[in-house]
Amino acid sequence: MVANKFNNEVLCGFFDADGSFVARVYYLTKKPLGMSMKIGFSQKDAYVLKAVFKTLGVPATAAINKRKHLLPSGKTSTSNSKEFAFSKSASKLMLSVWEKTPPNAPTKYLDYKICLILDEAQKYQKNEITVINRLLPNETVDLRVACLSLLYLRFQMFGKVKPNRNPNLIPIEDYYQGVNATQVEIDESRRIGQLLFDIVQQDLTQHVISVTPAYLLGYHVGDGCFSIGASFNAETNTQFRGNFIWKLTDCKENKPLLEVIKQFLENNGIVFGPCCWKDSGTYVDLELTTLPAIKQLVNLFEQWSARNVFPKVRLNQFECFAEAYSLYNDPNFRDDLAMCQRFIDLKWKINPGTNSKKKGSHAEDTILLQNWFNNKAKS
Repeated sequence: MVANKFNNEVLCGFFDADGSFVARVYYLTKKPLGMSMKIGFSQKDAYVLKAVFKTLGVPATAAINKRKHLLPSGKTSTSNSKEFAFSKSASKLMLSVWEKTPPNAPTKYLDYKICLILDEAQKYQKNEITVINRLLPNETVDLRVACLSLLYLRFQMFGKVKPNRNPNLIPIEDYYQGVNATQVEIDESRRIGQLLFDIVQQDLTQHVISVTPAYLLGYHVGDGCFSIGASFNAETNTQFRGNFIWKLTDCKENKPLLEVIKQFLENNGIVFGPCCWKDSGTYVDLELTTLPAIKQLVNLFEQWSARNVFPKVRLNQFECFAEAYSLYNDPNFRDDLAMCQRFIDLKWKINPGTNSKKKGSHAEDTILLQNWFNNKAKS
């Protein structure tokens, strides 16, 4: 990918899926606290990140960090991540794009607006007071209360308040103690900080979510999933059925974005089933499972040049998915053992990293397929 309008939309979609805003807090001598704003990307597949970074102009030699996540189950998962300060060229590119088309995901839009305020406050000495006076012209604050008010605003960012969520985050009370804040300063800064947050929340209520084909492709690269299934009758082994699932997953706070994506796809001829929403408490899935809908989705992805957009691992998944669908709907499919075997091969090839979580194995499916085919031939 190269940087252009189409791929900028892809980047925006990917960021809404797998990006984040970060505000680091540090102590200073001339004022109580300072902050540095960053954008971050996190993905299980390092090759996906490298493809995104190439579009952002990040050198191929740039180091990618390993990051651990605490899951609701109590287990941890590991992903690849990297952060860029607002002053870096990669962040500048994203920020320039967001000036015209800000993040769609409600949680990302919230953090984006907060970080813009925090970043503006760091540009000049004592600019914290200037920023608060601009946003709250009827309030009067000194530098300490201004800094603590912005600290409170920083702690309203989604990643700092969502349940899970990260036990390693430094509590806001530690910062109060670190700058010897009085209770009067704490109470006043919380009041001012909440007023600032009210402004951001009001802005969020007026935010319009807009989806394009390129944006959706980028969002799929981050939070989308293709899967292929095959089932056999366990008792008689006389039935062989394939199934297809495409889904997008996001936190429940971003369901409004998924709803707009659903409407966008419906406007492009896709019909969702009555059970298209799956709620797991913290997260929500939007799913397509019917064969006509899957066919239309594959066609749309082809029309939208998905093959030219998807990084290698996502391209492999799409190609496996599209080929399996084509095989399954071939009128000769059930009479051609080689075609059926290829379907089984694709099932285990599409997401090799998750094969250990699937029931059975490639070898077991092959045996079941052969038995089914032999039984079919006898009947």
